[in-house]
Amino acid sequence: MTLKPWSSLVIHAVLVLLCGAVTAALIGREAAVTLCAGGVVSLLTLVGVVWSIHRMMEKKPIALTTGSIVIKYALLGWILYYLTQTLKMDILWLGLGVFLILPSLIIFGLLSEKGLEEDGVE
Repeated sequence: MTLKPWSSLVIHAVLVLLCGAVTAALIGREAAVTLCAGGVVSLLTLVGVVWSIHRMMEKKPIALTTGSIVIKYALLGWILYYLTQTLKMDILWLGLGVFLILPSLIIFGLLSEKGLEEDGVE
């Protein structure tokens, strides 16, 4: 099965929702909301990465891609600051939500069959 790069976003969203539901059932609603907020932050990061790589592979002008990467990290830094300082979200659950990007990418990598055989090396 060959997965499209955008399917990594779906995998991540499903994983965040599952972890949020389990956290809500075991720990509480506030922890689950904070975990999901961290998951949304990492989802925004993943969207930016997928979009940037897609543009680079299609040989689009690099200025817009580079500018969007710089703006994305500034915006994500502001969002994390806002979540932790203004809304007083627990940094542990927020960090766990952001961390969910790693298992999502591992699952995507295991499900994807892209490998060296596409380059002629088997």
